[in-house]
Amino acid sequence: MNDDRGQIANLMAEYCRTYDSGDFIAYAALFRHGKVGAEGLDFQSEADIIDYHTKNIFLYDGKPNTRHVITNLHIDIDDDQRTALGECYVTIYNAAPGFPLQPIFIGTYHGRFEKIEGKWKFKEYLAEPHLVGDMSHHSRQGGLPSTHRS
Repeated sequence: MNDDRGQIANLMAEYCRTYDSGDFIAYAALFRHGKVGAEGLDFQSEADIIDYHTKNIFLYDGKPNTRHVITNLHIDIDDDQRTALGECYVTIYNAAPGFPLQPIFIGTYHGRFEKIEGKWKFKEYLAEPHLVGDMSHHSRQGGLPSTHRS
């Protein structure tokens, strides 16, 4: 997709692919011009993102054994064609040895995007939890503050 909406949708999908592959360096690089976070998790730099994920996310053969599935994308590009807002639903599935495949997180991603040198970049990408399941095989810290765990 070469249109602006398509480029933003592809960027949102790249977020999922890099995370699920366990390539936290490439994942962090997506936020070189912005930030990613959730309530209780606010990263200020690429180094913060990499440090948190390498210390807190369980890896199985180098991967977190997750699959992020995004749906219901809604993208609004401002009249200036340089900034945009977007959101989507996200369901994260996890499986691990002794832990059967199951959804561990259902929420909404809220994004702000900026076109820099002809390419869309994340300015901000925040996760809003709606339903949180058993994250004990995904994150040493459970992934979210305890007030959001079910």
